[in-house]
Amino acid sequence: MNSKQKLNKHVLSALWLSFRFGVVSPLYPKAPLQPKCNRHGRYAFWPTMKLIITSLLCALSFTCFGIESEGFRTQILEPTGGKIEVPKEWHYNERHSSQSYTWILSKEDLEKGPYITGVRVQSIMGVEEKTGKTPETFLREFVESKKEEVQVISQCKAQDQGIFTRICLETIEPAAQHGEGKKFRIQYSLFWGNGIDLAVVMIAGTLEELWPENKEIFNSMQGFELIDMKRFE
Repeated sequence: MNSKQKLNKHVLSALWLSFRFGVVSPLYPKAPLQPKCNRHGRYAFWPTMKLIITSLLCALSFTCFGIESEGFRTQILEPTGGKIEVPKEWHYNERHSSQSYTWILSKEDLEKGPYITGVRVQSIMGVEEKTGKTPETFLREFVESKKEEVQVISQCKAQDQGIFTRICLETIEPAAQHGEGKKFRIQYSLFWGNGIDLAVVMIAGTLEELWPENKEIFNSMQGFELIDMKRFE
């Protein structure tokens, strides 16, 4: 294995680790926008991605973002200006790097420790550039690694949604940090760009015994916008 292959392997492992549920990944330090920052300079790649991300708005979910539901509020996803419906009492956190955006919507306050119930959305640009693997291969290998490690409840076949293709996986995973015998029930929705070096992962989950009372919340949060196009006109 040459030095480039070794580097790609380390990067691949690091990206897979960033998909962990219930923790805030230390790979991407929090980077909130400053009031006077130049969005066009700081996020210069967005103008070239506008059509791609616009297509992602509906491709990511079964329903597009709609009117706020009772008991929910609209949370803005910075710095893209996207929108997602979230229970009014839930917390919002973001972790970004130059090529990866991560948003966490959780019932628990992340400033006080790991979350138990929540939804994590992560987009990664330049997957092949980083890992040497296409976004499809990257995500399929992640799914196969999960299947070897944890109990799988269900898995869906690839669904061609135009610019993007979606696969999904639902699992039962250890949650030992929350008590002996505790387990998470986690739902993964994974998208790769068709001909685009971009991957998006949405992870919704909670403790197994809390799943029934949170299932409808997770379904409501499936419909969201990733970007407000007006910010980048």
